[in-house]
Amino acid sequence: MTGIKIFFLLFIGIIINSSCYGQLTATDYYNSGRTKDSLSHFTEAINDFTKALELDPQLINAYFRRGSAKFMLKNYDGAIDDYTKVINLDSSNATIPYYCRGRAKYEQKKYYESITDYGYSIRLTPHNPKSYFSRGISKADLEDYKGAIDDYSKAIAFDSTIANYYFNRGVAKNSIKDYIGATLDYTFAIAIKPDYHTAYYNLAYAYLEINNGQEAINNFNIVISFDSTNVQAFTNRAWAKMEIYDYAGAIEDVTIAMKLSPHDYSLYSVRAKPKEKLGDYTGAIEDYTKEIFHTSSNGFPRMYRGLCYQEIGNYTAALADLTRACDYLPDFDEPFYYSGITNISLGDKKAACKNFHKAQKLGSKKAEEKIRMYCK
Repeated sequence: MTGIKIFFLLFIGIIINSSCYGQLTATDYYNSGRTKDSLSHFTEAINDFTKALELDPQLINAYFRRGSAKFMLKNYDGAIDDYTKVINLDSSNATIPYYCRGRAKYEQKKYYESITDYGYSIRLTPHNPKSYFSRGISKADLEDYKGAIDDYSKAIAFDSTIANYYFNRGVAKNSIKDYIGATLDYTFAIAIKPDYHTAYYNLAYAYLEINNGQEAINNFNIVISFDSTNVQAFTNRAWAKMEIYDYAGAIEDVTIAMKLSPHDYSLYSVRAKPKEKLGDYTGAIEDYTKEIFHTSSNGFPRMYRGLCYQEIGNYTAALADLTRACDYLPDFDEPFYYSGITNISLGDKKAACKNFHKAQKLGSKKAEEKIRMYCK
């Protein structure tokens, strides 16, 4: 009997111990969630963090990790709820939770609310460049470019080794037409990150804006060396070549762009411009005609084709195009002004004065001169 009792007691002990060892703690679930999170198994990680919190509702790191996993799954409302719980549990050490909640609100396009959260993060840790940078992005999306520049500058003051800080400041400067300042920032970004393709493109475009065609070309060349299928790079290099009077080179670049993007019919107008500069009005008319055929509601190619017809003395065709351009562009003065010029060439002073007066009402100073000359 004694042997049987001892065996029974040992058996009961094994059952009890097995039950104890099989019960996972909040820490076990939390660590399991972290492992799954590191493997990008976010849904499974969230389940583990939730189980950990069921066992220990004060496990602050589980709320934070669960919020981050929800963020990765684009469950921004859920992420905000969890970050808010972290903040409520320990608001004095909430630099990162405020920052992360700001990011979640930014993703929801709640830019003002994200700015507020980044501000709280900055108050707790004033020297964190990421908070300034992210707040700058929110301000830029609200078109507060000067505010964005100020925040990007603060981020740079705390960490001058991040290319994106300079790049974003360059974009903001570009938006307020500080093109020289933008070129400097893009240059700094490239110095830090020599393969920063977008920075080269933006730098080239900024040079184009300040009419520095050669520097624009140099940088578009680099962009094209990175990506020989970049339609915009070829197109804008064409405009840069026109700045330095390389019209043949511009035609060549637009032709390449057209081969890369055969359904971008606006490129016909771009190629027509250097043809005009070379005096090839017939070739320019052909290009404008192709664009008009594919985009019949666009008034600008009609106006430009009309001006080409003027140059070759076909005033009847010119007036037909310019009249249609007036219909398509009733708020622009140029079609009316050039219609008036063509009316004069055709000897119709009355119609010319009508068009000049219309152009004048739309703000044309040139039309005022013509009214003084022909419409007394």
